[in-house]
Amino acid sequence: MTTTITAAFKDQTTAQRAQESLAEHGISRDKVTLLHGAGADLPGTDAESAAYNEALRRGGAVLLARVDDLQLQTAVGSLEANGAVDLDQREQDWQASGWTGGRPVAAPGGAAADHAEDVIRVVEERLVIGKRDVSRGTVRVRVHVAETPVEVSVTLRDETLSVERHPVNRPVTPEDTAAFQSKTIEAVEVDEEPVVTKEVFVTEEIEIRRELVERVDTVRDTVRRTEVDIEGDTAARPTGRGSDA
Repeated sequence: MTTTITAAFKDQTTAQRAQESLAEHGISRDKVTLLHGAGADLPGTDAESAAYNEALRRGGAVLLARVDDLQLQTAVGSLEANGAVDLDQREQDWQASGWTGGRPVAAPGGAAADHAEDVIRVVEERLVIGKRDVSRGTVRVRVHVAETPVEVSVTLRDETLSVERHPVNRPVTPEDTAAFQSKTIEAVEVDEEPVVTKEVFVTEEIEIRRELVERVDTVRDTVRRTEVDIEGDTAARPTGRGSDA
């Protein structure tokens, strides 16, 4: 189901910006009509149409948008945020300067004309649904360093030097020709000891993911409106006038 929204703007430029905003919210241009200038005219003869036509006559612009019910609140909010004027306030300002809103005024030469003794406005409330973020829970991931004792068995080798003398009795061989030369033989004992180094490895990765799930919620509330009961003989009198046959 679609609804037609009508909004007035102070000038054509402001109305065009509002039209661009509607397009950004997914409302196509072929569903939007933009009227501007004194030559434009909004169809209809009721007081609301008269007010919009007066806005056009005074150099303003009027935007009409056909939107789905699901887009209604978004479209209204976008138009208000982009300069839609308060038409009721404008009407009051115009009436203070003599504008009658299309209602008949006293005829010249003392001729009587219909006029309203008093005006009772029928008002009603409408739900305006907005959205806000509500915290439902928090996930905290803290990183700290923990030390854990570790024992590792390592096999090590130790060397031990000893000098042994063995008595022999044999002739000198060619390999023994240097026996009468002075020399020093030195041997070093070598022991193994552990050398500890540390290498760092990545063993796990932790990610915090945010999943967005859309849901449709139904808002239930009550709205008020004024009801008018008309009593008396004039209640059945038609508002239009015609000549008796």
